[in-house]
Amino acid sequence: MALKTFVKVSGVNNLSDARYCAGMGVDLIGFSLDKSDPNFTGVKKFKEISDWLSGIEFVGEFRNSTLDQIVSCLSQYDLSVIEVSDHTLIRYLKGVKTILSVDIRELHNVPHDVEMDFLLVKSSQWPSPLQIAEINKRAIGVKVLMNGIASHQNVHKLLEQTDIHGISLTAGDEIRPGYKDYDELADVLEALEDEG
Repeated sequence: MALKTFVKVSGVNNLSDARYCAGMGVDLIGFSLDKSDPNFTGVKKFKEISDWLSGIEFVGEFRNSTLDQIVSCLSQYDLSVIEVSDHTLIRYLKGVKTILSVDIRELHNVPHDVEMDFLLVKSSQWPSPLQIAEINKRAIGVKVLMNGIASHQNVHKLLEQTDIHGISLTAGDEIRPGYKDYDELADVLEALEDEG
């Protein structure tokens, strides 16, 4: 299975989501590793999920963790990518791919010399022409992912109107073990299926 653009799915906390995303050709699967997050994935659960998957990279998602906590997780989890929301942490994360997660309203506060692999821009509404111009400017030097606005109705428009590298979607909880309603996540991924 191939998708028409790069896709990250964040907040994965169950095997159903992980296997579905891997089967659909998602590139990155993210797990919340902040212990204070209700969606936190412990080492044992992460291993139970990740052992079922191949050909996909795993992201450790950190919103409120310290550098020491992140480094500790790197020794416990088999991660390819680290996602943080504080750009000052990135220079300390050598030897691992990094994602900087930032709200679109704060994009102008991110220094242009931060050396990251991905810039994940979060927005709850369609970007203004000025915001699109800023996103496209950032996309010259870094792979930009958009989160929060892609739907099956507008994902192609988003890819056409911006120079983003791809999108980021959010997983959900299982209704009960092994049973999942994929709703919007599935709709977007199906809209991105490459039938050629």
